Amino acid sequence: MLTEQARGVCRDRSLRLSWLALLLLVAVLAPSFAGAQTVVTNPTTLVFAPSADHEARLSDGRLKVDYYRFDVFAAGASQPFQSTDLGYPTPGSDGLIHYDFSSAIASWPLPGGNYVSRVSAVGPMGAGVSTLSNPFTFTSTSACSCSLSGTSASAPAAGGGTQVSVTTASTCSWTASSSVSWLTLSATRGTGSGTIVITVAANTTSSARTGVVTVLGRAFTVTQAGTAVTPPPTGSSLPSPWQNRDIGTVGLAGSSTYSSGIYS
Repeated sequence: MLTEQARGVCRDRSLRLSWLALLLLVAVLAPSFAGAQTVVTNPTTLVFAPSADHEARLSDGRLKVDYYRFDVFAAGASQPFQSTDLGYPTPGSDGLIHYDFSSAIASWPLPGGNYVSRVSAVGPMGAGVSTLSNPFTFTSTSACSCSLSGTSASAPAAGGGTQVSVTTASTCSWTASSSVSWLTLSATRGTGSGTIVITVAANTTSSARTGVVTVLGRAFTVTQAGTAVTPPPTGSSLPSPWQNRDIGTVGLAGSSTYSSGIYS
């Protein structure tokens, strides 16, 4: 098993699955992290590499990955005591997916002792499951929390930008993620209070759409209008300048005769 330490993240590069290649990189924003078997205390963030099929599609057009699931186990247990649907998060600028679970810890039924976790990539053909993470533990269920300056924003079909302010303690680290690719963030992590600028791409379809930005477990929803469709002219209308105009009478010189149903 090959491991490396980078920015406090232990990378496990041993797993290659058949159609959902998934790497779990244990990620806990902890003061120190020495290796894959180090027990991390009071973790707050999971970091993992997305499946190699994260954006791949089946022959019928469906995505190979519908969502990711985060399972937490008591060390040595075969069944998780806590499972969380992570949705379909967008990788950050480093190519990794960052999930902040700090605000959810208080509601977990923690049995005590050490824990490990797995991430599964779930799709219509089945699931790809990572290897186990490094062990971690909790000394208390208190964790950093934050508040956002708002909970939602609307954007026109042409796109644009909005922003949300994050208020938290100066020692609290946070990560931000977008549930959709058409919302990009100016910052995906930080410490203490700050502001995240959200850029909204143009919506070229006629349907409205919704995306969610999550910061320290808090959701900020962006709803974007669809592009307006101009209806075609009806069959009874004429283009200007002929609409509702009298063109007068039309006269033809000469005469005509009728024989056997034919004018000549």
